[in-house]
Amino acid sequence: MHRTHRFPAPIATLILVLAGIVLAPAAASAQVWLNSYDEGLAAARESGRPLVLFITAPGWCEPCERFEAEVLSDDLVGDILRKEFVTVRLTDRDPEHARFEFPGYPSFLVFHPTGRRLGAFHAPDTIREFRAELDRYQRPLAELLAEADPSEEADTVEAGDSGGGSDREVAGGTEAAGAADAGAATAGTTAAGAAAAAYRYPGGVFVRLQDGSWVRETAGERTLFTEYREDDRYAYLKPSDGEDADGDDRAGGDGGGGAGGAEGFFAIPKDGGQAFRWDSEREAWESAWRVTAPEER
Repeated sequence: MHRTHRFPAPIATLILVLAGIVLAPAAASAQVWLNSYDEGLAAARESGRPLVLFITAPGWCEPCERFEAEVLSDDLVGDILRKEFVTVRLTDRDPEHARFEFPGYPSFLVFHPTGRRLGAFHAPDTIREFRAELDRYQRPLAELLAEADPSEEADTVEAGDSGGGSDREVAGGTEAAGAADAGAATAGTTAAGAAAAAYRYPGGVFVRLQDGSWVRETAGERTLFTEYREDDRYAYLKPSDGEDADGDDRAGGDGGGGAGGAEGFFAIPKDGGQAFRWDSEREAWESAWRVTAPEER
């Protein structure tokens, strides 16, 4: 007689679970992409690994989307990035990407944990080429640092270092003008409401009022702004000229064609640091100036 062995339900369930653990392939750990250079640099310093900064433009850049789909999605590429580097991904809609000089979309910048830029390259078309680029930076950190171009800055390229506009000038005369305008702002904002916080920059000051509106004081002129959006790091401003920019979901609004006017849009870092303005021709954020940490009023 043939006898069929039956296991009690709990035991049968346990056997199936254990079998699944043995037979199921090990799931690859998901690639972690940070969205802040400063956060990435802190992680690189802590881990002792180089920082890889990926700058892309999804939505309109076909090479960017093709690279992410055909190259960056490769399991081996993901393993290399995850194990050997700290990775940060910035898009053209993120104001922070304007802090960097890069070859075009999509691009990779590689930094030593000290912040020294080690190199930059346009994202290649094939997995093989990309792995070859990454291989260049999988060497001892001391060796990489020794080969770094001493002319590269130890952090990022800041606006103002290269000139190119009155708002970007940081000469002593402009600094003095900024201090004077900052004092004028304090008096000028009383008509619109008590000031809550002031962000100084070379040439003037942005003041956030208690009602949530903003005032920019520069060269004796005063412009009111509306905070149309904010995130963890930035307050996004547009001039309060009565026009409406609703319906445009880009990071910078309509970039000056409508509500932006001549003043355009600005992204002000809440804790101080690099500020950005929206370039309507390039449809991208560009570096403006550095602002101080907010001074409570």
